[in-house]
Amino acid sequence: MLKNDMNAIRKIFIEYPMKYIEYKKELVLVEQERQDLLHVLELGKLNAVEMSKIMRELKEVQQKRRRIKNNLEVLKVISDFANNFNNNRHKDKQIDTLINTVNNIVDRERKYTMRIRTDLQKVIDNA
Repeated sequence: MLKNDMNAIRKIFIEYPMKYIEYKKELVLVEQERQDLLHVLELGKLNAVEMSKIMRELKEVQQKRRRIKNNLEVLKVISDFANNFNNNRHKDKQIDTLINTVNNIVDRERKYTMRIRTDLQKVIDNA
């Protein structure tokens, strides 16, 4: 039991802040790939099969980007907690706040509302 607790502390104070940095770098790469695919759609001369392939790849990249951003959101809270923990006298309250914040992020239902193309809202609402 004590060994598990020590591993948990290691994860919170060392591994998760490092993962946050790694995910930020990965997000940059995924966003660059996304831009490449968008530029191919915008500027390329594609037949229907090629366009379909690019659109499938774009969808996969978008889903990967969303997963990374969701993980980053949680890891940022943990990383900030780890960085500020030693400077706080109210560690018990800080831990409770961290747990509640992470639970709220993980448990909430994400819903995107179209800003311009409101005619497409029903497509994502029914997904």
